Amino acid sequence: TFVEDPLYGAVPDTNHPERAYIPNAGSDDTQWTYKHRYQLPSNLEGELVIIQWYYLTANSCNPEGYDDYNFAPLGIPDNSLGQCNYPLPSNGVPGKPEQFWNCAEVKISTDCEASTPFPTKQPSVPVTKSPVAVSTPRPTISNAPTFKSAVAESREDSRLIAYLANWQACPTDDMLDAYTHIVIAFAVSYTWSAAKNNCDTSCSVSAPPTCGNQVRQDLIDKWRGQGKKVILSFGGAGMGGSWPGDNNNCWDYCFGKEDDVSTQLVSIVQNQKLDGIDLDYEYCYDTEGTQSGKCTAKDTSLFPTKASFDTAAQNFLTGITSNLRQKMDALGDDYELTHAPMDSDLAPTSKYYQILKDQNENLNYLMPQFYNGYIKVVSDGFTGTGAGAYSAESVYSNLAMDLFPNRPDKVVFGFCVNGCSGTGSNANGQQAVSVLQQVKEFDQGQYSCNGGAFFWVASADASGSWSDPVAAELALTAGCLDGTTPPTPSPQTTTPNPTTTSIALGRPDHP
Repeated sequence: TFVEDPLYGAVPDTNHPERAYIPNAGSDDTQWTYKHRYQLPSNLEGELVIIQWYYLTANSCNPEGYDDYNFAPLGIPDNSLGQCNYPLPSNGVPGKPEQFWNCAEVKISTDCEASTPFPTKQPSVPVTKSPVAVSTPRPTISNAPTFKSAVAESREDSRLIAYLANWQACPTDDMLDAYTHIVIAFAVSYTWSAAKNNCDTSCSVSAPPTCGNQVRQDLIDKWRGQGKKVILSFGGAGMGGSWPGDNNNCWDYCFGKEDDVSTQLVSIVQNQKLDGIDLDYEYCYDTEGTQSGKCTAKDTSLFPTKASFDTAAQNFLTGITSNLRQKMDALGDDYELTHAPMDSDLAPTSKYYQILKDQNENLNYLMPQFYNGYIKVVSDGFTGTGAGAYSAESVYSNLAMDLFPNRPDKVVFGFCVNGCSGTGSNANGQQAVSVLQQVKEFDQGQYSCNGGAFFWVASADASGSWSDPVAAELALTAGCLDGTTPPTPSPQTTTPNPTTTSIALGRPDHP
């Protein structure tokens, strides 16, 4: 059954659920790449399974059901072709309409741990092939103050950023000693409800707690006194999400209020003595195109058409970013502004991507979430695909070379430590280290000086078990942007037991 066209936004055909429609390639048939997501039967497995691909063209006549399909997301106009004659020839002869078949022999197993991964394309520089089981990690540095200090002092590259869920317990000092940034998640404009969050229709943003459901100004002052940046995150999944089944729509009531919302957020920054703002927007912005059929909970009394909703959402993303930049700059020079977009929103053709690109000078860095299921770095590594629809490298390269031209130091790689098993995206510390090594080694070190890493969530980093090995890896290049990378300390090595991660489909609980 066809589920999704992540590149061009083709919607499912309810009359023909097995079909996926492709856009008109125009005069240059080499310019198109197609990616479709299908759902196989839940009980399908076997050592040798044959998957047949069937391509029915529509360049000489219209196939059955063609006139009833919504081609709007693909931009295909109506045509004057007649209907194809049925039944169609089973062997494709004569060739009107043209038909093509292809087959693939695959193995489908429910035992992901026991299966042998298929090889992926070799990158130009050898990397660790399996981030799932790391048998030869880089050494763990025993001199803790050395590598932690190196990372903690590096804010323009090699960042180590932790999301702190403000309804969870406050972190201990040994959890956060290596962090460069702490992101308090979240400031919101709703009160929580199990069935559906209660949105404030004026988009009033309450002063958020720090941790443990309390405002802890003492901790904020302590962390900043230790040289850490403390950032406020506005948004999160509870404000509304673009994934199937989500019924929250609190973003709707913030659209058109960019000036007021930005003033509220900057006031919280001032009052709590914070260092900047992160926008965690996971809602829709292109329901006429790539997100057709999503965000069905949106308030149609405010936005009676898809076009009116999309315009309001895109104007909000643009306006809130530029307003926050302008108002924080009025406070001083050291305030940081970032977004944390989902990996599924970062195709270069995405409206959100284009907005971020237009606003790149207003952003200090970007924090892409590589853990929503579209990209699976734990299974596929940095350059591979297979478990995920895209490689992390394809998205990362677009951000580092196009959105921020030739500035990988502005891209902070996002990991999920705990809470993302539904998408097979949980990454332990050694797995994260392996991915970061692959990032640095890609294409002869093109991204060796990069923006570092962030992770969800601090509560999963007991005694620094996740952040310590990651900080040790980041310390090897900390300060690279200004040429002050410290020499590598003499290490003591340990060899951890290899680990494996089972892949399961579902929705992560994440920022």
